[in-house]
Amino acid sequence: MCSSDRILTAASKNSSEGLKIIGAAMNEAVYKIVDYASWGRKILDVQTVAQGDQFRIPKDVDVIGWIVAGDGQVYPSQLYTKYIFPGMFKNVAFVEIDIMDVLAANWDIFDRGIDRAAQQIMRGEDVRVRQLLTASAQTVNDIVTYATLNLGVFEDVRYQIERWRLTADKFIISRHELSDIVKTMSQQVDFVTQRELILAGYIGTVLNMQIITSAGIGVEEVVPAGNVFATTEGKYLGRLGEWQSLQTEEYNTLVKQELKKGVAQSEVIAMGIGNSRAVAMGTK
Repeated sequence: MCSSDRILTAASKNSSEGLKIIGAAMNEAVYKIVDYASWGRKILDVQTVAQGDQFRIPKDVDVIGWIVAGDGQVYPSQLYTKYIFPGMFKNVAFVEIDIMDVLAANWDIFDRGIDRAAQQIMRGEDVRVRQLLTASAQTVNDIVTYATLNLGVFEDVRYQIERWRLTADKFIISRHELSDIVKTMSQQVDFVTQRELILAGYIGTVLNMQIITSAGIGVEEVVPAGNVFATTEGKYLGRLGEWQSLQTEEYNTLVKQELKKGVAQSEVIAMGIGNSRAVAMGTK
């Protein structure tokens, strides 16, 4: 539940104190950036892995068919099992806050720290997914180069996937590339999409594919400016294995003779791409 929902819920439960609750909420800090929204789990299938189990991504088998004249001998297709074994890793964010800062702040600094830590966990996942996409896109498919992102570039990137009899499902772009779309594609798309561009300043789908936009500068920039990725849906692409889902552990540092509150956000996961043909990349 977001902070605004918590405020409204608290106010509705206690109508006499409702205005005081809303007034107190006005002391919240001015946010530096918009909260991070994860996209890595939108393109990979997520699988829960039990303790002691081995996480592996099986690859589909190939079968050959024959047309045989008369009573000729038919050769069977011998199936072989192939697996990819991604290694597990810990994705962790620690936050510590001095008790004096907690008492001095007129907003819930600790609760906000927990939210920001969880966002950094999601960003860490997306960084690893972007690294996988970059490596896989250069294994089989060609890299599409472009000067300005337009409908033709989208089709060229999509073709790298769909020439293998796969269906491209999503584009992942940097916010920088969205500027090209707004400036150059307004006359290349249908009326409904033009309306989205005019009213919201973004495009939701193109060529029947969802567009995911990643924004940020510096360490917050997961998808670098000038990069465009296209992927299939998860079952043709890869998986994210989850031994431990995101957990929050609160602690204090009294044992170190410090008056601090802390929280540890952590997960234990693995991820891998089992089909390099299912990823394509464009670069400016």
